[in-house]
Amino acid sequence: MEASLDTNVIIHLYKANHQDILFRRFKKLKVYTFIRYTEMKNHASIDIINLFDSK
Repeated sequence: MEASLDTNVIIHLYKANHQDILFRRFKKLKVYTFIRYTEMKNHASIDIINLFDSK
């Protein structure tokens, strides 16, 4: 199964340290460029962005 993620899902899962749910449940994850480089920049902490980028 594939999933397209939005900002809130990413931020909440990473804040709760449950990002592994994403990688166990889905074969392919999609995050649009606008979500990563605009929305996350405006709403996520630098720690969450760094964790997200490291995967």
